[in-house]
Amino acid sequence: MKERLLNIIKIAVALIAFLTLSSILALGIKHMGFAITDYKDAVIITSAAEVILAVLIFVLYSKDLIQDRNVVKEKDFIKKIIKYSCMFWGIKIISSVVMAILCVMCGYEVNVSENQEAINLYTTSAPILMLLTTSITTPIVEEGIFRLGISKIIKNKYLFIITSGIFFGFLHIFPTDLNIIYALINSIPYVTMGMVLAYIYKKEDNIYYPMILHGLNNFISMILFFCS
Repeated sequence: MKERLLNIIKIAVALIAFLTLSSILALGIKHMGFAITDYKDAVIITSAAEVILAVLIFVLYSKDLIQDRNVVKEKDFIKKIIKYSCMFWGIKIISSVVMAILCVMCGYEVNVSENQEAINLYTTSAPILMLLTTSITTPIVEEGIFRLGISKIIKNKYLFIITSGIFFGFLHIFPTDLNIIYALINSIPYVTMGMVLAYIYKKEDNIYYPMILHGLNNFISMILFFCS
């Protein structure tokens, strides 16, 4: 009972920090008399928040992160990463096609999500910093919260996978000014990706698999954006 309560407190702290830290840093900087004038400033603040959050995740879940660290020494590690990457991207493409079909059927435009639009603007303003942040610190933070943290509370495998995917997906879309149906349709790829990462975590019982796959996905997405 005490352990469960402690795990609930841990994820509550992590989620609150995840949702508020960037805004708190921005307000603090403004209070000190510094102006936030463009997207590059916003990227710097967001990246600083991600670093702080990554440290917080390590503090909260250091036992698991240290325990799982030898994953790269496994003889079939590379083989598994390739296999899971193919699975992840295959399902990601299928879910994006499903989203596009539903948008057309419901009379909505097939556009990138508000979250992706913001990432694109930030990347244009500070490409190297965004590449480093999204490929390294973001996976640590998001996998620490949405996979490792939630798994400590929800022990049932299938309920965990569904819950993890929904939380991960919805927090990449909401809050939003979009019509609720349009927003839910836009969340499909994110929810699906979250569920796939949760499945991989449960399958391997090692948090570094979803972390590495998440980082590779973001890295490849950034490179594709640079090349577009």
